[in-house]
Amino acid sequence: MQQPRRRYRFPPAARVRKKREYERVFARGVRVRDDLIKLVVAPRDSPELPSRLGTAVSRRIGGAAARNRVRRRLREAFRLESAELPRGLDVVCIPLPLVPEPPLPELRRSLRELIERAAARLLRRSAAARRPRPAEGG
Repeated sequence: MQQPRRRYRFPPAARVRKKREYERVFARGVRVRDDLIKLVVAPRDSPELPSRLGTAVSRRIGGAAARNRVRRRLREAFRLESAELPRGLDVVCIPLPLVPEPPLPELRRSLRELIERAAARLLRRSAAARRPRPAEGG
């Protein structure tokens, strides 16, 4: 008996797609980077929503075919790591041209570590915003 095939998909709901969504992430997000990628991470409206990925691939990466290959690899790395990532984030991934095609395991590790670092930074930022400020006296 054959086992049912699992469908691994990356549906449109798992992606940052609209211009205004990208603008919101770039305006409100925190930036983190390593040698492979730069991320801009912003909180979604609800922390229970699944995290989403958007890509911004520069022409410095190469022609259209090379840029599309990089986008596919980034989406695959995010899809494979999404179960372990924090929820409620919009992530825009910008690959750096230093390493043209990093191996997928390296890309997954980099993406996971950077998203966790950005999530911690967002948590600190929101905690600081909630902290009452001392009254100025004189």
